[in-house]
Amino acid sequence: MSDSISCSRPWPARLGGVLAQLPILLARNSALTAAISVTIAIVPLVVLRACLLLAMYGAEYAGWQALAGHLGTLHALVFALLPLLVNVYLSLYLASRDRRLPVQGIAAGVCALLGWQLVLHPGFFGLPDNLPVAMVSAFLAACLLRRTERWQVLDAGSNHGLVEQCVNQMVTLVMVAVAGGVLAWLAGPLLFGVADALSRWSASLAPTGFVDGLLYELVRGVCWLFGVNGHHVLRETSEALIAASAQNMAAWRAGSAPLNIVSNTFFDVWCAAGGAGGTLSLALLMLWRARDRGYRRLARASLPLSLLNVNEPLVFGVPIFFNPVLALPFLLAPLAGFVLAYAATLYGWVPPLQQQVGWMVPPLLNA
Repeated sequence: MSDSISCSRPWPARLGGVLAQLPILLARNSALTAAISVTIAIVPLVVLRACLLLAMYGAEYAGWQALAGHLGTLHALVFALLPLLVNVYLSLYLASRDRRLPVQGIAAGVCALLGWQLVLHPGFFGLPDNLPVAMVSAFLAACLLRRTERWQVLDAGSNHGLVEQCVNQMVTLVMVAVAGGVLAWLAGPLLFGVADALSRWSASLAPTGFVDGLLYELVRGVCWLFGVNGHHVLRETSEALIAASAQNMAAWRAGSAPLNIVSNTFFDVWCAAGGAGGTLSLALLMLWRARDRGYRRLARASLPLSLLNVNEPLVFGVPIFFNPVLALPFLLAPLAGFVLAYAATLYGWVPPLQQQVGWMVPPLLNA
């Protein structure tokens, strides 16, 4: 009887019931809970990075190029440290959950990450710059440590002598590093194939068109959901869009061509109010309606940055990163803004954007 009643409910009601249960189901997922806990832990570093970025642009605008260079170096250093710190924090979290020594968990996580890095980038000795890889390495190391604890021959407990404990610990870490390298060797061809296909696809993309513009915005948003800056993934396409927009606006001023509806400024104005995903509205709603004090504090700290279209504190603090519940509005909000703005411009309700402005110009002022 209950099955027939549930089947007779209209699909919006059934969809609403599924979405209402989704946060509960996700909260029971230990891996997702660990990932979200870690992203919240790195929020102070993300805020520091955003402040350094704002200070760098401010110094450039004021003409203090030497200071801007130093601030840019600090910003790059903090950005490079993020994946390593995510790996360390997640390894520490998993070690605490498994009742393992923190040092052992952190060492194993870093060894797995280094194994991955050495196999995929043998000639590069810098820090890894990939957040998903940093997380996968920590999970891989924790899984291997749980497996090796069952092997008496590698037991590093106090029932062995100090030398034997050290040897067993070193053997375990080497095994974890090798496992990270093997995983990179197995996944490498797939990752490089995907990267090559994405590069070839983005080279053929023309974001000034309606369909390609939607795809361009969608891919940028999907990248952010996995902690990867979409502007970096589509760097060549973004640079080509900026150049094409500047050329079109110059031709329009000369009277030799009409203005394109879509330009690089179009995406900044209509699709990224407050940053990728159009998160300015999220910051305002959190400040106004959030019941949790932590969310209100995060909104107060994020709002000044969101007004300058810098939203990393929200992406990692809410978090939106690796959060299926917020993925849908994060992706759909800028797409809706694109469609509405395109239609309004096409039918003459708003004029096309006539000049390029910096992406950090606050919403409304940049239009």
